[in-house]
Amino acid sequence: MSTTTTTPEEHPCPQSGGDGEPAGVTEFFRRLAAEEQAEALAAVRASINAAAKEGRAANIKRQLSWLGIEPGEVFALQTLGPTDQAPSYLGLCRSIDEAVALTHPSSLAANNRWGKTERINFQGIYLVANRLVGRIDEVVEPGKWVVMPKGVITDERIAVRRHFYLDLDTQRRDEFGRALTLPISATLDELLKTISSAIKIEKEIVEALGLLGVGGKTPGRLSMPYDAVARMMSGNGIQLWFRLDDIPETNELHQLVRELLAIWSARYDSDVSHVDFGVHDAKRIGPLAGTTKKKGVNVSLHRRVTFTGAPEPIRITLEQLQRLVLFYRKLLTVEQRAAVAKTLGIRPKPRPAAIHTTRGGRLSSYNRLPIRDVAAKLGIDPEKPVCPNCGEGGAASDVAFLDDRNLLNCKHKRCAARPNRTCADLVAKVVFGIDNLRGTTGVVAQVSGWFQSNFPGALS
Repeated sequence: MSTTTTTPEEHPCPQSGGDGEPAGVTEFFRRLAAEEQAEALAAVRASINAAAKEGRAANIKRQLSWLGIEPGEVFALQTLGPTDQAPSYLGLCRSIDEAVALTHPSSLAANNRWGKTERINFQGIYLVANRLVGRIDEVVEPGKWVVMPKGVITDERIAVRRHFYLDLDTQRRDEFGRALTLPISATLDELLKTISSAIKIEKEIVEALGLLGVGGKTPGRLSMPYDAVARMMSGNGIQLWFRLDDIPETNELHQLVRELLAIWSARYDSDVSHVDFGVHDAKRIGPLAGTTKKKGVNVSLHRRVTFTGAPEPIRITLEQLQRLVLFYRKLLTVEQRAAVAKTLGIRPKPRPAAIHTTRGGRLSSYNRLPIRDVAAKLGIDPEKPVCPNCGEGGAASDVAFLDDRNLLNCKHKRCAARPNRTCADLVAKVVFGIDNLRGTTGVVAQVSGWFQSNFPGALS
């Protein structure tokens, strides 16, 4: 019986089987979900393997066509050296075919800093995917590799953002449980776990896009616009690429992408994988599909980067991106909101002093909790609140949260003379039927106990 061998490039995710056994009703549904996940994982692995077999040129053409690279457009490729001390190289291209030619193994050579031609030693080849401006082809000659000049690829040279991506990498930890960043590729087991996480994340994001009407469906009705997402196997994990509607680059757009990645990091980071928040800038490079990632010295872990996406991807507009950020904001827990603020470098705004405090000022601390979260715990709709005193509100506009002051305001005539309600006021009224904490006996301790039970550790 003859045997054949394949390189890691050809089969980055070799297939394997599984087994199963009968179970009870609860176990049945758990197993059903596990089987569906296993089927999805098998399908993704098969897709990655098929793309890897197609080779370098096919993947490059698919990625650049998905991005809408136009004939004559100048775009940039970049190599990164195997170490921080090794030089990086820049290659400008004027067509997809030129990118294919420039990344052929025979073309990966350049003059070094001393004018001597040498082979380019790299750990990966990357692409500046957003549209460049600034007559860059008059600074660097296209069609050849040159040592990366300083100050050529900057955010100021990006005119249009046509994509961004969620970069889900394998999470490694040391013996003390601390996160590690290592310049090596994932093992097969690590990669499969990351792919499994990516499948769940992709499904949730696609569901959100469908609810927001991306893909032409009516907003609020569930559809699954998977054509809005392309999938890249980057060698160390999975990247989900989102095709934007060629949106002019602005600070507003940058901040939207930045916040969304911070939210996804807070929501989707796990012991298995983590979201790289740092890929939000407009000039950000992404792996060039079809080329080989060579991180680390273990050659068996070097893999061909693959790219799969719809030939005519659904494009996300600026308005849809804005609504996607708002949608995800509402999903965050108190802890996740704190994590997002920390990632974005936002210091909490000081809240106004509480009207009601104990001697130690404990209720003042509870009043700094997001009032919409407290309301939700009390059964009050955080989007269409009903006043706990007069019962007005809901779809009406006379009851609203004052987010900048963290208060609930009711304009109905029965409440017009009352002060705005703090978090402690809401709990006192809804849970204990107390309308005014001043002069009450024992209620402050009960209110404090409610907060400790429902928001444990939030203010520790």
